[in-house]
Amino acid sequence: MKKTYVFLLPLSLGVLAEATAQVKLKSDYPIQPVAFTQVMVKDNFWAPKIRTNAEVTIPYTLDQCKRTGRIDNFLVAAGKKKADKLTEFTFDDTDLYKIIEGASYGLQVKKNPGLERYLDTLINIIGDAQEPDGYLYTFRTAK
Repeated sequence: MKKTYVFLLPLSLGVLAEATAQVKLKSDYPIQPVAFTQVMVKDNFWAPKIRTNAEVTIPYTLDQCKRTGRIDNFLVAAGKKKADKLTEFTFDDTDLYKIIEGASYGLQVKKNPGLERYLDTLINIIGDAQEPDGYLYTFRTAK
């Protein structure tokens, strides 16, 4: 049994080291990565979907966060609003984070000053809800 471990340990470490080694781009490879902000999608399939996401989906989901009390969770945790209870599920905070992330990616592709200001407002509300040590979980902080 010891012999098996003596053999497997160095083998495992070797495989792990090889798997975590940095991948180096070959300079003679014709395809190089580009930042997504440098990509312009102009086709008839994806371009309309990206436009719909920016013009309809993101505003709709932000509105739903407001209507369903997800933003209020942060206001209550920040002490800026009174409420008897928060939303139904303890994981509702994550919806706002994901929507802000998606909207931020969208802003990298197409500027929208109004959306950018609104996201800044939400980010400030989230920051206000954080505890002094940085912890943030509205269901705990609001108690």
